Amino acid sequence: MSYIKRNCDNCNKEYLADTRNLNRGWGLCCSKSCAAKKREKAKPSYNKETVARNNMKRNNWNGCSFNDEITEDRLGNYDPGDSEYWDHKDFG
Repeated sequence: MSYIKRNCDNCNKEYLADTRNLNRGWGLCCSKSCAAKKREKAKPSYNKETVARNNMKRNNWNGCSFNDEITEDRLGNYDPGDSEYWDHKDFG
């Protein structure tokens, strides 16, 4: 096995690439996440503003839809021994 120093095609970070993988057309990026980002940017429908907006939504997501009403049941604040909650369940 031989390795050569090369710069990542996505982030320009220097790393050691396996020459066998380079011959196959692989190993062009320093990591799998950089390779995924490079593939995303190569898509014809790539839009930098849309990606930034979606990343912001993803970082601020709390498990609820933006239009959902937050209830005690959604937050998990119910009494499991409450017969009103379990009476309508069919475990049969």
